[in-house]
Amino acid sequence: MSRFLHIGAWAAFHAGARLTVRGRENIPPAGPVIVAVNHTHNMDPALIGVVMPWPVRFLAKRELVTEGNAITRWIVRTWGLIPITREGADRQALDVARRYLREGGAIGMFPEGTRSRDGRLGEARPGIAYMAASAGAAVLPVGIQGFAGMGHNPLRAVRRPRVTVRIGPSLAPPAPESSRDRESLARATADIMRAVAALLPEHMRGYYGDDSHRTQSAETRADRQ
Repeated sequence: MSRFLHIGAWAAFHAGARLTVRGRENIPPAGPVIVAVNHTHNMDPALIGVVMPWPVRFLAKRELVTEGNAITRWIVRTWGLIPITREGADRQALDVARRYLREGGAIGMFPEGTRSRDGRLGEARPGIAYMAASAGAAVLPVGIQGFAGMGHNPLRAVRRPRVTVRIGPSLAPPAPESSRDRESLARATADIMRAVAALLPEHMRGYYGDDSHRTQSAETRADRQ
């Protein structure tokens, strides 16, 4: 059934959008790998599932299971999404994801923790760096352009919007000991987001569009913590 959903999503994307994928040569042959993606549309996980050559299990907000309709809950279960509570540390969900990575799988994460309403990158949480360090997983940065605002403008779907997926070179996992050091996690998170931002046009880089501001802010937060 998961394969059926994958084929359906592939057909929908190619029929409903002018899809371009750049940087396929940067995709590692196998995991463990965390796919780090900017998040502007609910279809982002499905698109990544279509683009990548291996299954990607996304960490998705738990509300999709607790508050979603029957179809949404069925898709979450069938596609293998991992429900996670966004407030605080959901250790059960993180353990499931970490175990999947250690078995050589691929996890998809939105480092910002939520969907961007204006298409611009927001400040990321350190969860992705912690997961990469504790599981010894490489991070594959991906930027998606063309989805922002689609949900509020049906004419864009009729006109087959141009959707571009750019895949950057994978980043080596942070040192395992950095998973216990907040300053190291802040730096690793900034490095990941800088790699994602480089795959997006300037107007979508948001919080990570100004290098000096980003670096100073990350250092300040680490000092406070």
